[in-house]
Amino acid sequence: MAKHRQQGFRNGDPNTLLVPKDSSGLRCGLDEEVKSYKYLFFFDLTECLAASTPFTGCSTKQVCVESCPNATFYYETRSNNFQALPYCNYKVRTTAYDENECPKWFLPSTSLLNRCVSNVVDRKDNQWKLPFVQTDEIYRFNQNLNPVRMWLNLAVHNGVTIVKDDENIHKANTVCSPKNLPTSGSCSSVTCSFIGIKNDAYYSYLQGINIFGFFWLAFFVSAFGQMTLAQVFAQWYWTRPKRDLPFFALTAAIYRTIRYHLGTLAFGSLIIAICRMIRVMLEYVDKKLKKYDNAFTRAILCCLKCFFWCLEKFLKFINKNAYIMCAIHGKNFCASAKDAFTLLLNNIVRVFVLDKVTDFLFFLSKLLVTFGVGAIAYVFFVTDYISFVDNSEIQYGLAPVVAIMIATYLIATLFFNVYSMAVDTLFLCFLEDSEKNNGKDRPYYMSRNLMRILGKRNKPVKTD
Repeated sequence: MAKHRQQGFRNGDPNTLLVPKDSSGLRCGLDEEVKSYKYLFFFDLTECLAASTPFTGCSTKQVCVESCPNATFYYETRSNNFQALPYCNYKVRTTAYDENECPKWFLPSTSLLNRCVSNVVDRKDNQWKLPFVQTDEIYRFNQNLNPVRMWLNLAVHNGVTIVKDDENIHKANTVCSPKNLPTSGSCSSVTCSFIGIKNDAYYSYLQGINIFGFFWLAFFVSAFGQMTLAQVFAQWYWTRPKRDLPFFALTAAIYRTIRYHLGTLAFGSLIIAICRMIRVMLEYVDKKLKKYDNAFTRAILCCLKCFFWCLEKFLKFINKNAYIMCAIHGKNFCASAKDAFTLLLNNIVRVFVLDKVTDFLFFLSKLLVTFGVGAIAYVFFVTDYISFVDNSEIQYGLAPVVAIMIATYLIATLFFNVYSMAVDTLFLCFLEDSEKNNGKDRPYYMSRNLMRILGKRNKPVKTD
């Protein structure tokens, strides 16, 4: 396959991919039948917006033309449809307009890679209410009215009563409402001019509130998952014997979190959301001040961004351990954060070693899973080792491989986050167990395997 690809690259014609083709497969500007027609015209460009277009192609008729249209056309409002003949199918271009073989409408277009694309851009907030339209017919009527105004002035001068004679006269560039147009009137030559978007001053504040709400909600959902997992792992640690662990431990943890700990999660996620919002504001200020090129302000902003980045990391670490202590004892957020911080501070060396070692191992595991799945995908999509897999229609074999590897890494990150929460919960439970129990008259709650790993054991109590 690699040999065929090299020959295709050496002997192939790039025009096959770059030059547009019409519905009959003729290459515009290259094949003899359409030698003088270099541009591809779409009968109805809106059909190319369908979701199936990337897989089945655009379903509308496509023909090669000499030039893209530079005027607006709609067949129901045009008495003279010869304007559309250059854009019809080849067999009717020299005869008469046929609505089955010719486009029913088109707009002024521009050439994009030799493909005619409409250059009329519809903005989101422009709701097509015909603002600020100008019609040639009304404008000419207004100009022809000038001689009549002389007689109106004479009539007013002579005392003739005039009652709203000009209420239905429309001037060019005025706001045109469809309610004011006569039912038999024609709007075939109206044009729409985009004036602008009016944004009120409070829109910026509402957008800021939306961003803050998004951060708060995202951190709240993450905290909900951490609290639920912490309750499951803590319940497993503190249950003795382990066979008494309930079957629906995860469901019970979700119920307890919703009933008792939503306030704790909301408060903890609010703190991180405020810190993240400050970081976003600093990025916005930094972007605005770049045009002044002041070294002093850049240094201050760099220090502030670094400080709040470190603060956010620290708050996430404290919140995570506060949720674990809350899952163990059921206290509020502040009390749980205080207990967790005190417990971790007393075992700072253990915390540092465990955190860095587990992070490194989880990172290697994610890379192992990602590259393993990537290797399997490479065998399927790039090589010819799998006989029952047909790769002839795949143009770029590495593209699906890279996409699969990215998706695999993201999914592996989600799974290993659960393992990370399990390690942190069990480690904090171990520290709490070591603080309260001594393995003699107060036996440890940890399992035998965990005792063996950590070098702990319950010693029998001597009785007199």
